[in-house]
Amino acid sequence: MTCYHQTASEIMSSPKRSAKKPLKGSAADHPTDIRWRMALESAGDGMWNWDVKSDQVQYSDQWKKMLGYQPHEIRDEFTEWRTRVHPDDLAGVMEQVRAHLARRSEAYSVEFRMRCKDGSWKWILARGMVTGRDAQGNPLHVIGTHTDTSAWRLAQQRESGVLRLILQGTPKGQVFDTIVHGVEATRPGLVCCLLLKDEKNAGWRVAAGPNLPRAYRKVLDGMKSTPAGALGRVLHAGRRVVTREIAKAAAWRPHHEACANAGLASCWTEPVRSGDGTLLGSLACFHRFAHVPGAAETAAVEAAAQFVALTIDHYQALSSLRRNEERYSMAIQGSRDGLWDWNLRTDDLYVSQRYKEMLGYKDGELPSSRKAAFLSRLHPEDLERVEKVHEAHFKRHKPYEVDFRLRTKSGSYKWFTARGKARRDSQGRPTQMTGTISDIDDRKRAEENLIQSQRFNQTVLDQTTALILVMDATGRFTHVNKAFVSLLGYPLKKLIGRNPWEVGLLDPEEVPRSMERFQNILLGQKSTATMLRAHARDGRILHVEIRSTLLRHPDGTVDKVIITGSDITERRRLEQEVIRVAEEEQATIGHNLHDGVGQTLTGIYSLVQMLESGLQGDSKQSASRISELIQQAIAEVRRMSHGLSPLSVRHRGLHGGLRLLAETISKDFRVRTLCEIDAEVRLHNHEHEANLYRIAQEAVNNALHHGKPALIQIKLMRTSHTHAVLSIKDDGGGFRKKEFAAGNGIGLRVMGYRASLIGGELKIDSRPRRGVTITCRFPCPPSSTA
Repeated sequence: MTCYHQTASEIMSSPKRSAKKPLKGSAADHPTDIRWRMALESAGDGMWNWDVKSDQVQYSDQWKKMLGYQPHEIRDEFTEWRTRVHPDDLAGVMEQVRAHLARRSEAYSVEFRMRCKDGSWKWILARGMVTGRDAQGNPLHVIGTHTDTSAWRLAQQRESGVLRLILQGTPKGQVFDTIVHGVEATRPGLVCCLLLKDEKNAGWRVAAGPNLPRAYRKVLDGMKSTPAGALGRVLHAGRRVVTREIAKAAAWRPHHEACANAGLASCWTEPVRSGDGTLLGSLACFHRFAHVPGAAETAAVEAAAQFVALTIDHYQALSSLRRNEERYSMAIQGSRDGLWDWNLRTDDLYVSQRYKEMLGYKDGELPSSRKAAFLSRLHPEDLERVEKVHEAHFKRHKPYEVDFRLRTKSGSYKWFTARGKARRDSQGRPTQMTGTISDIDDRKRAEENLIQSQRFNQTVLDQTTALILVMDATGRFTHVNKAFVSLLGYPLKKLIGRNPWEVGLLDPEEVPRSMERFQNILLGQKSTATMLRAHARDGRILHVEIRSTLLRHPDGTVDKVIITGSDITERRRLEQEVIRVAEEEQATIGHNLHDGVGQTLTGIYSLVQMLESGLQGDSKQSASRISELIQQAIAEVRRMSHGLSPLSVRHRGLHGGLRLLAETISKDFRVRTLCEIDAEVRLHNHEHEANLYRIAQEAVNNALHHGKPALIQIKLMRTSHTHAVLSIKDDGGGFRKKEFAAGNGIGLRVMGYRASLIGGELKIDSRPRRGVTITCRFPCPPSSTA
């Protein structure tokens, strides 16, 4: 307030005022002013009288009541007004006050928000005028009024909201609900509904009435338009009807019970008319107590009825515009093809020149009738399909698009596709249909060729003995051929949509490695042939060799992974049998070398020793040299026999065989060889032991022949509850790149093959001048019988 008084003083150029004093003899005390004050307050306005010099303001009781205060709760001070003006509005209001005090405006009139006692904000229209000035023209007294304009503001906001919804294209039902809510907000206890004409059923339907009791809504919905009854009169005659008490109105007798159950006591209705005066419907306003609407209510509902009419007219015009746009768009899009327009009432069919050309006719050769241009040329097999598409479009508003064959002028049939859209009358019945026709004969023939090709490919896939599987990027099967189903016995429904790891196709210990290989394929790594142990549904263990191929989309993303495989179970069995026989033959040869050639050489050695003892001079030296050579031959035969028959080593087992191998290398080749054996690693399958021994033997021989090592380490260790590892490490020169690349050496391939025979995995780590480490990880349960 101080800030404002300083500004007013500057405008008036008056000296600093004295302390506040009660107003005496103000203009408000005059009898005439008292009468004006009573008249204004009886109309709901609040009065205020401002003594500018003392900065005191007299506020009438109605002024205080308007903000929710009792008379004694507001003092006669200017700050009582200023501190309640909304902060966003204060600057503009003060500018208006200054302008009037400085005579820049004839009267003071401004609208702003004021804070009520309960903290809410109320819109106020303030009017005022200077009623007295001193000799210098400075204002002395200002008298004015406050008018509550909140209701008007709220109505204005509702109307703006409705217009905004219409402009935004909000569905009609939502707009109608908003209008009805706006009417109901004008008075407590008011329930409103919107009834619109139903031309199809010669009655009325409830278009909006969110707060109308459901039971009574059903009574109104579908009501016929007749002169009987209050609602019937207004809907039939199209005029306003007011019923103060429904229960006492004879015309409402059919509705007495329904209204009583719904808690509706009174009603008045307002007709809704279009811009040309056509009756569109009615706004029915119900009260829960006896009531006759006042002028304000009447004006509010009349405005609402106009908004309903505006909404209906707008959406009808918008619908018509859209139909025209669709028609035009269809004509433009179809200009490259044939155009047709079908009059459903006369069954006439207009076809464009392009339509005729596609059938081989010139202009004027093909009559423009539906029978001549379409029905008589339609392939008999396509008639039923075309009629079904027609019916779906007419009855269920489904898009009209259908392929069919038409007979050309030459007598041959060509494929076409037709698209169209029906135009309907006010009852929704189709009256006309316009569309395009396109020649798709080449596409159809290409599709038929593609289908035949697909059938051929499917036949090949089904008849081949190769296993073919297709997986998506997540590893789930999207296709498996008959050979796979027949071999493993799993039905398609158990495979499609699932991955091999959850189906149970693989050994549990193989699952992590299989998942890792699949991820590597998705990353683009080259896939090599892989041998797996597959579990058939009946429990059989099958050996399968697979290869994987990655297919990508044009954008580079993964499309699918194609896996081809073959059943090598019988081949594996035969290979194992060959190896077993070879091992036995080698053992026999080794035994014969040891017991035959070895014993013979030993006998010869003994005879030479005896002969040597009887000789002298050079002859004795020659005999001694022969003895040494025979000893070397005996040692070589012994080594060869042990190599050929490791399991003459059979009584020693794998542990003894590996130790003997280490001892033989240390003794015969003078290379330090260490052997470390985990006693918990036990295999009860002699063939598996033989394969592991051969892997160790081949690794050691490679090291001796190619690496020239000073140290060789042989280890057999358990790594987990289910697996063990055999490793052979040397400190030699390692493999050369050409030898190591892709496992070119026959020895490396043999070792890898032997590892696969026991379900193991071979890994080779070679570094130039840092030796070679060969590791075979293989299944080894604690009580293995494998």
